[in-house]
Parts: sequence; C-alpha cells; structure tokens
Amino acid sequence: VNEAVALEHIGFGTMMDKSGKPFKTRDGGTVKLVDLLDEAVARAKETIKDRNVHSEEELEAVAKAIGIGAVKYADLSINRESNYIFSWDKMLSFDGNTALYLQYAYARIQSILRKYEGELKGKIAVNDEIEHRLALMILKFEDVLSKAAVDATPHAITSYLYDVVVAFMKFYEENPILKEGVEEELRQSRLQLAILTASLIQKGLELLGIEVVEKI
Repeated sequence: VNEAVALEHIGFGTMMDKSGKPFKTRDGGTVKLVDLLDEAVARAKETIKDRNVHSEEELEAVAKAIGIGAVKYADLSINRESNYIFSWDKMLSFDGNTALYLQYAYARIQSILRKYEGELKGKIAVNDEIEHRLALMILKFEDVLSKAAVDATPHAITSYLYDVVVAFMKFYEENPILKEGVEEELRQSRLQLAILTASLIQKGLELLGIEVVEKI
C-alpha cells in the first residue's frame, strides 16, 4: 500500500445461531456463502409465491432480490462490532427493520403510482404534522449518509431508512392519496411525497447493494 494511503482497522462481530454459538453447518463446518444465498432465495420464493402477483419468471427474479437483500440487510443493520443471532424468520419478515419491509413499502408506492391516471405535476405543500415529520426525515438523508461514511456505520443507514418507511406508512394510513374526494392539489402534494420516499428507499438500498422490486 502506498505510504500516502491511510488504513483503518474495521472490526466486526460474529454471526451466531439461535443457541448463541457461532453459526455453523449441522456437521460443524463453515457455512458457504453461496449455499446461504441459495437458501435465502428459496425461502424468499416460498414467502411471496402465494401472493400471486408475479409470473414464474418474475417470481425467480423477485425472490433473488428479496432473498439476497434480506441476508445483506440483516448483516448491515447491526452495529458492525456487535454479534447477532441469525434468523431466517426475522430477516424475511414483512414487519420490522428488514429489507423486505422496505422493499414492500417501495412496491406499495409503485402500485399507487400505477393506479393514478393523471399527470404528476404538483408541488409539495405540507398540510399536517404527519406530513411535516415525513418531509423532515427525507431532508436528513444526505447528513445520514455523510455521517455513516465517516463513522463506517452502515447500520445507521438501515435505521434511518426504516424510520423513514415507518413514517411513510403512517402518512399513507392517515392521509389518503387516491381516495375519492381528496382535492387534486392535495393529492398531487401527497403523490410527490410518496415519489420522494420511493426514490430515497431505492437510493438507500442501492448504496447497501440491495435491489428494490416493483411488485410484491
């Protein structure tokens, strides 16, 4: 290494099994990454196949994005110096701080945009505390990325993305977008907030090496 290059040791914890011991195969050997990812894809396929929204070809691609994304996210969402318990059920859950929860939120927003038949041309006008909170969280994205890069803490990015999605889900539940009777100016504002949220999810996951999916 060139003398002008500064190196920094980045420590990390250990992946543990449910009993709290280092994660191993049944015969005590080291788990191969390729085998782990193959199982992740297979389990992801089982998780989503009954939703009946994908062709067989699409299902394979989506299962790969979800399965591999789940493993990456589970690893990156923990403070790198901490040990963590490996759990398929947790990492492939639609609830909680998981890649699938974020991917599902992104897919939900895409569904909203597909259903909207008008032109997307409105500006954001924050109308209540829920929208205000979501907008403020979106504005923090750059600062979160900068701090995570300096501190070498990718889990700060996952925590932030999760908090944004939680805020969006509350916004989506409390503030109708496509519901009949919503004024068009208000609808356009809420659509723009949804678009910004989707863009943030996509960029954030991309930085972590995780793909989004259009439908789940």
